[in-house]
Amino acid sequence: MKFDAHAHLPEREDFSLPADWSGVVCAVRESDFENLSSLAKKNGGIIPAFGLHPWFLRERSTNWLETLRRFLESAPRAQVGEIGLDKIRVHEVSLDEQTDIFTAQLQLAIELNIPANIHCVRAWNELLRIFHAKKQIPKLHFHAFSGSPEIARELLRLADATFSFSPTQSDSEKLRRVREAIPPERIFEESDAALGSI
Repeated sequence: MKFDAHAHLPEREDFSLPADWSGVVCAVRESDFENLSSLAKKNGGIIPAFGLHPWFLRERSTNWLETLRRFLESAPRAQVGEIGLDKIRVHEVSLDEQTDIFTAQLQLAIELNIPANIHCVRAWNELLRIFHAKKQIPKLHFHAFSGSPEIARELLRLADATFSFSPTQSDSEKLRRVREAIPPERIFEESDAALGSI
């Protein structure tokens, strides 16, 4: 069985998945939730992850958190995701606002006792501060992990954490050192691709 730790909604409706495929499919905006919920009901290999990605926070409704809770509670294997912090996009949504929304979604994962699928770009210190302030942390998966070996070790100390690396990440000395800092059983493969291109 091929397991994909991080994939996305299909770009077209007439897609098919390999029979031996299963994986986490992430919504990134509120308008994705219904489509993902429907796909997960039709495709047993899909583990749905509902969340607001930091790139799309401006698209949220006033009752986004209640909507997110409803979809998470309606899917037995649901995860929270893809959520996180992204310093490249602070000109669109301030880091303070990103932090507020991320923290609310993380708290929902804690309350529902489900994993969270994390996106983080150039905000590892801020992310660690949030985790250090929490008395409880849900199971975490770090998609396209770009932190240092030291950050990886600290995340492993703080939480039940797993990691994957994007296929577009270059095979560098830093990446080799990061992989060496993480136990092999904590590393998963990800496509970061839309269903239908897998």
